[in-house]
Amino acid sequence: MALSSSSSSAPLAFLAPKAGASWQIPPSHFSARSVPDGASRKSNDLLLAAGAGGMLSAMRRKGLRKRFAAAASSTEVQELAERSLLNNYGKRSLVFTHGEGHWLFEADGKKYLDFTAGIAVNCLGHSDEGWVKAVSTQAGLLCHTSNLYLNNHQVSLGAKLVELSFADKAFFCNSGTEANEAAIKFARKFHFAAGKPREKFVAFENAFHGRTMGALALTWKEGYKAPFQPIMPSVDFLKFNEVEGLTAIDESTCAVFVEPMQGEGGVVPATAEFMTALRQRCDEVGALLIFDEVQCGLGRTGKLFGHELTGVKPDLMTLAKPLAGGLPIGAVLLTEKVAACVQPGDHGSTFAGAPLVCAAANYTLGRVSDQAFLENVEEMGQRLRT
Repeated sequence: MALSSSSSSAPLAFLAPKAGASWQIPPSHFSARSVPDGASRKSNDLLLAAGAGGMLSAMRRKGLRKRFAAAASSTEVQELAERSLLNNYGKRSLVFTHGEGHWLFEADGKKYLDFTAGIAVNCLGHSDEGWVKAVSTQAGLLCHTSNLYLNNHQVSLGAKLVELSFADKAFFCNSGTEANEAAIKFARKFHFAAGKPREKFVAFENAFHGRTMGALALTWKEGYKAPFQPIMPSVDFLKFNEVEGLTAIDESTCAVFVEPMQGEGGVVPATAEFMTALRQRCDEVGALLIFDEVQCGLGRTGKLFGHELTGVKPDLMTLAKPLAGGLPIGAVLLTEKVAACVQPGDHGSTFAGAPLVCAAANYTLGRVSDQAFLENVEEMGQRLRT
């Protein structure tokens, strides 16, 4: 849908899922904007309505647009993509050159109000000035060293996540599916270290946990899995939000994966009753409880973590998407009882926890965990629902 813009001669359009597709992100996240320093939330609402919150300065915009004017046309980019890129995403008709706040732009100046946020990633909008400064400063100092060495941004980020959550330790990787793969391994290692290995995992109908082989096995939709069988065996699926079926979790269960709010499953929150019963059942049989907050975590629900709405805490939790505000990162947060069983060499990653991405994540987490930011998410969610 295109509308004429009152502030520009360029047409205005909305980015949204195609007809028939379900939203994968809750409405409250569309407005996950922080309150600018020294400004009231009322002022922030006005900035939101104008599409101006967090935009670059006029001088920088002018320079960017001049530079992008010389870029290849959308048609040329699409033709080159067809010749060069694997067609796993299908034909993509939009080619963006830059973003400002809530807006995305094509080379011809056409602007789009971004309701997809990079599939739940761009929690600060596009080209947030503080984020750009944090990333550009670090890029000029040190980008990558591997995990043979420490860097202060990785350590600081881990300490912040531990302080803000139930966890005692943090592990970093590069994506949500990697985080879930790591959680699978840590859960298996926990029972192995206890001398009683367990194989079976439990997940829930309509769940989505990723596309790599282990995380894919925990994902409900058969269409994602069928071409790649056999995948990891021993996964049972139970009905989401149904307490009665939890007796299927037994002493052979290694761990239970659950989204405190299902994303691809239709933006369905878990009830407090269900989560409380799930925690109790896992404790009864010695299974680990793992919360996948790749989609619903980090401010998406108006709380820093989605499970805070239920008052139930996990043994492990996976995070990703908005953690670094647009750069690739994943994390697993663990209690000490699980962390203690993981030894050097059990798992690792070349790129994870690099100084550049952790500098971005430290800045982003500082913004997202601010109480004014979270209150604004709740207020904007209410505004969109009314």
